Amino acid sequence: NGSGTQIAVLIILAAVAFFGSILLAVFFLAEDTLDTFVYILVMIQQVIQIGSEASRLMPETIQQGFALMSLVLFDYNFIRPGCAVGILTFPSVYGGYLVVSFVFVVLFLLASTLRSYIL
Repeated sequence: NGSGTQIAVLIILAAVAFFGSILLAVFFLAEDTLDTFVYILVMIQQVIQIGSEASRLMPETIQQGFALMSLVLFDYNFIRPGCAVGILTFPSVYGGYLVVSFVFVVLFLLASTLRSYIL
């Protein structure tokens, strides 16, 4: 199914962009710049969350836009236990999220450790 594949690609791209930007920021940015970067990410997440809730009363196009942006929050409300969207099943999305999160934690710890020795 084409739409299931597109959703899978969007989820992977969102995870790589989100986790990758944090990982690079932890390793390369100065402390004050890193604080600002994290603050901006949190604000973006809040805007997306609020917009997702408010968009329920707006046209479908806006709802779909906020649904796509909610991938940044890892809010996969399009899939529930027992259902599937194309190639995506609930166990595959949940398992994938756990694997990506674990890999990110390991890379984050590695970047933090290297940062403390280099900087």
